[in-house]
Amino acid sequence: MREHRTEARAGILLQVEITWEDDAGNPHVVPAKLEDKSLSGLGILAKQEIAAGQKIIVKSPSGQYSGTVMYCRRRGEEYVLGVRKSPTEVTDQT
Repeated sequence: MREHRTEARAGILLQVEITWEDDAGNPHVVPAKLEDKSLSGLGILAKQEIAAGQKIIVKSPSGQYSGTVMYCRRRGEEYVLGVRKSPTEVTDQT
């Protein structure tokens, strides 16, 4: 499959926690793994499906990111999330 990315991604394997609120305002917390990142995005592997368009917060030992789920695809028993970081965090280099 051909890649269509405009930015290089750095491979990472870091335990993170994803938090968000559903449409009813109920909070959700899911453990996940940060697999890669670029200046404007994150690749995350999660145990739970999170809908495209959902605003999330990703917490790691080294910091916190906020963003929007751009896609969620099943991979075996887990889900691969493509997350666009919020514009205020695009310059983050951590």
